[in-house]
Amino acid sequence: MLTADLLNAYRIPMISYSATSDILSDKSRYPYQFRTVLPDRFQVSATIDFIRYHGWTYVSLLYVDDSYGAGATRELENRSEEVGACLALSRALPIAKQNGSYYDDVVTELIAHSKARVVIVWAYEQQAASIFHAVKRAGLHNYFLFIAPDGWGVSSDEWIGLEDVAHGLFSIKSSGSDGSGFHDWLDALNSTYRDDNPWFEQYWAIRFDCAIGMDAGVDATPCSQERHLLLADAGDAVAPIHYQALETNIIDATYALAKTLHDVIESECRGVWRGCFNSSMLVKPLFDLDYESPLTSRRINFNEFGDFNGKYVFLNYHENSDGDYALNIAGEWSETNGISMMDTEHFHWPEGHDGDGHFESVCSHQCPPRHYRVQAQQSCCWECRACRSNEYLALNETLCVTCPQFTWPNHLATACEAVEPEHLHWSDATTIVILVAAGLLAVSAVTMGVFFYIKRCTKLIKACSRELCFVMVTGVLLSSLISVALVAPPSEGSCYTNYFGFHVAFTVIYAPLLTRTNRIFRIFRASKRSTQRPRFASTLSQLVVTTIIVAVQVMIGLVLMFFYPPGMHMLMRVSGTYLHL
Repeated sequence: MLTADLLNAYRIPMISYSATSDILSDKSRYPYQFRTVLPDRFQVSATIDFIRYHGWTYVSLLYVDDSYGAGATRELENRSEEVGACLALSRALPIAKQNGSYYDDVVTELIAHSKARVVIVWAYEQQAASIFHAVKRAGLHNYFLFIAPDGWGVSSDEWIGLEDVAHGLFSIKSSGSDGSGFHDWLDALNSTYRDDNPWFEQYWAIRFDCAIGMDAGVDATPCSQERHLLLADAGDAVAPIHYQALETNIIDATYALAKTLHDVIESECRGVWRGCFNSSMLVKPLFDLDYESPLTSRRINFNEFGDFNGKYVFLNYHENSDGDYALNIAGEWSETNGISMMDTEHFHWPEGHDGDGHFESVCSHQCPPRHYRVQAQQSCCWECRACRSNEYLALNETLCVTCPQFTWPNHLATACEAVEPEHLHWSDATTIVILVAAGLLAVSAVTMGVFFYIKRCTKLIKACSRELCFVMVTGVLLSSLISVALVAPPSEGSCYTNYFGFHVAFTVIYAPLLTRTNRIFRIFRASKRSTQRPRFASTLSQLVVTTIIVAVQVMIGLVLMFFYPPGMHMLMRVSGTYLHL
């Protein structure tokens, strides 16, 4: 930042290979700032897209307490809502080195939010290693899945001795070639190398604590030609991936500036080497660059903010078939296309979630059907409670509402549907049984009536009060006909027929029986006092009495129908899904 401010004052363009702060994208403040490293907001976008891709909605964030960590944290907190995720824990880590107990406390906080199994560590290698050692001390091997932004996690050598904790880790790194060509050239250098670089001999002497050429005095140790830059003093190979991202960015920045200088000199100077251009003239050619780097195979161009339009790759840390742990490419991300080429089939997750297994990091699962959510303080956490059988879900499944009368929730309880009224149909088994029984009763009544008519002059029939028997047979026949109206589909006609006819038919059957029973009782009681028959014992009198009783019932029925007219009414049980007519 200070270098950018200084060079801006003199209108000198700068191509940075490591500055990731989003502030440098502000062209009103830094019009001469370019970079071959992706800005922090791209790292945030890649991280957010990665979380969304895997459906993680509950994650923890540990960030270093500086402008790098604080700026990314603000962006993550703001954008996490876009993917329906929330931060279970957001904890700042000091830049200064802390003792182990401090990071033990940090891990304790992670354990307190154990549902957030995905942990984003937006820090540097020192803080990340301390966290891993604390997790190992806590015995939480293969429980948390760590996501490492570009600040750390670019080398598998960082986690020697911590493989069981780091297993399944995902690192986000700038894409580019593996730098093997550069490393081959670097590895071929020795103390005999001669070039126009005036600092090579000095660097070599400091690197290996030896002397070259004229500096090799009596007491000095001459530099050996067997020494190579990629070998440390102890002879251990330095893994090239330690510096891969930085090397790629430096190479691209150097080559881009050199190419721009070459193009400007070619177009502006035309053989004049002094005063033909100034540094501010490099800005537009830098914005116009668009070529593929022959050294890193990256497409070099800058957007309107001077930012590099590069890509990130996702690296998955796991044990390979040869037994060694390594970072393997698992996917790719770009600003224009988002996530692509995600090799989910070969992911290695903590806790044995390999292959098609899905690693979960959620606070609350989706509520089952017919359950509503009781929202907790954080948007991704809630409690599921069941609705009653006659309630449906409303207000984005946060409330149960009773369905209106004569409606019932659908199978998912997302809306109320009208309940189809239930009544007897002609094809129902119950209806058929009733109609058959009514038919048999009608046939029996007609047969009995015919039999009584044919035998009407016999003494036995006469003794049975044949006229009243004819009335009772008529009542039985009327009852069988009323049975048809009882099972008929609901209508105004069937309602009136049932309401009026049932009682009249009942009266027509039992009025003659009552009259005859009363006549026999009076005859036997009168015989104890005299031989004279009691009054109103004749057949005509009995028919008149029966008619009066039936007429009274008819009048009662007519009056009731007038004041309380029958009609179709729907009834519904709250505990069921049936509507009865």
